[in-house]
Amino acid sequence: MVSSVVILAVSLQIFAALAEEDLGDVKIEVTFKPKRCIFLSREGYFLRYHYNGTYPDGTKFDSSHETDETVDFVLGRGEVIKGMETGLRGMCAGERRKITVPPHLAYGDKREELLEGSIPPGSTLVFEVELIEVLDPMDDLPKNLFWWVGETPTNSFGDSDVNRDKKISKEEFANYCHMMADSDKGVFLPGRREQDLIDDMFSFQDRNRDGFISFHEFAGPKIHEKHDEL
Repeated sequence: MVSSVVILAVSLQIFAALAEEDLGDVKIEVTFKPKRCIFLSREGYFLRYHYNGTYPDGTKFDSSHETDETVDFVLGRGEVIKGMETGLRGMCAGERRKITVPPHLAYGDKREELLEGSIPPGSTLVFEVELIEVLDPMDDLPKNLFWWVGETPTNSFGDSDVNRDKKISKEEFANYCHMMADSDKGVFLPGRREQDLIDDMFSFQDRNRDGFISFHEFAGPKIHEKHDEL
């Protein structure tokens, strides 16, 4: 009886070692990492990503960009192939990776049917991925897209309006947000690409859709003084 237990234990260790070795066969190349990359994907987190899928020779078999539909799933539930479960761990929003998945961690010896065409059995797959969003479903995050650290500025409008034309362009707005984050005076909402957050904040304030935020439209800190606006 004891010998049977020992054999079982040894067998489980061997299988575990083989599983780790298999997962290590995934090749991960980080092609871009945002300056602020601290909120990382892990098991149980919700992920949203775009990808281009090719074979090793560069032939494309699928792309989420063509349909403009992201892949949305929870990491660790087996909702994507095993190789992608491994390749998408430890990523932050906005990070890009090239993930090469061997056949035994993709579709193995079976043919995978796609909307157009199919993936042949025994195929190695290459995914160029950009993580759009990562979210901990159990985390009660604030609804603000950006918030201040320490003392709130008194005149963000004036500080953003670099050319002093009494309106803020998207470039000026983005530069100001990045400057505040770089100096640890502001924080972007974790888990989303900073550019997406900037786009949403700018669009929310640009109510007349003229491509600028006027003094009256600006929702942040500002000094109320006379402005020559029509």
